[in-house]
Formats: sequence, structure tokens, C-alpha cells
Amino acid sequence: MSVTAMTTKELAHQSTLSPAARDLLPAAGGARQYAQLLLENHLWMDCIALMSHAIRTREAIWWGWYCARKAAAAKNDPVEANALKQCEVWIAQPTEENRQVARSSAERLDGALPVQALLKGIGFSGDIVNESTGERIPSAPLLANRFVNASVLQSIYALNAQAPEVPAAEFLKQAFDVADRIQTWNQYSG
Repeated sequence: MSVTAMTTKELAHQSTLSPAARDLLPAAGGARQYAQLLLENHLWMDCIALMSHAIRTREAIWWGWYCARKAAAAKNDPVEANALKQCEVWIAQPTEENRQVARSSAERLDGALPVQALLKGIGFSGDIVNESTGERIPSAPLLANRFVNASVLQSIYALNAQAPEVPAAEFLKQAFDVADRIQTWNQYSG
């Protein structure tokens, strides 16, 4: 599923931003400038929400994987490492089969791990299949992107709950790099 917003205002609305973030919208000349304004005004949580929705789903999940991998590194948990590998498999080959494996893996994980949110996001990146009837049900628009947002925030607080703005700055730098590299900003008008 890809982002459907055509204007920066629509993107902001889809991202479910705070009133303080929405107040900055008129001062922005475009989506990238708006994201930068959020960052400059210390609204990093809003900036993460915006970036999670601005970047195409597959690349957003890669960004979430990058963050979750950083958060998991110190724990050396084999279950979490395996779940991160399943994300990698889908990122490299976003097939229906890999999506279904990720979805079922998310259901089996205990706890609120950043990677679990990512696996759910992968699961909701396509249609949901009713197991009893085989009927394909369209996934809710942008649900995968919301799971990326949750995963990135969980990763930040897993790394540094006392000073979350520190890992947030690193993760947002990575998000801007991804967005610039894939020319995300071209799909949004002022």
C-alpha cells in the first residue's frame, strides 16, 4: 500500500499530528520543509509520525527495521533476532508468502517489541484473507505506516527512555536520508 496524500496538508492529516504541529503547517512551503519545521520546533514525535506516513510503505518498514535492530542489539535475544530476520526477508522480497509469514510471526510474539509492530505493519501492507472463506479484505489505508510509527517510537524509548530525543535525532536523520534518496518529497505539493 502506498501513501495517497497529494498535499502536505493531507499528509499532515493522515499522520494524526498534535495541535502544535498542525499550527506550523501554514509556515511550511512543502512536505520536507514541514518535517524540518517539526524537528526545529522539537516536535520529534510528530516528525516521526509524518515521516512514517510520507515514506512509501516498504521503505518505511526498512526504516522501522533499522530502528528496531538498533534497539535490539544490546539484548542479544534470539527470538527478536529471528523476528528481525523475517522483516529483512520481506523487505528484500515483499511477496505475499513473506507477508503472511511476517503476519503470523507477529501474532506469536509476546510483549511489546518494536519488531512485533513492524511484523504487524508488514502483515497489514496488503489485503487480509479471511481464513474460513478465503475472501480478500482490503487492509485499512495507512495501517502499515501506523505500525511503523509505533515501532520507531518503541525503539527510541527502548534505547533511551531518559533522553528519547537522542535516538530520535539519529532515527530521523536516517528517515530524511531515505526520503531524500527515494525522492519522497516529489509526491507532495505545498
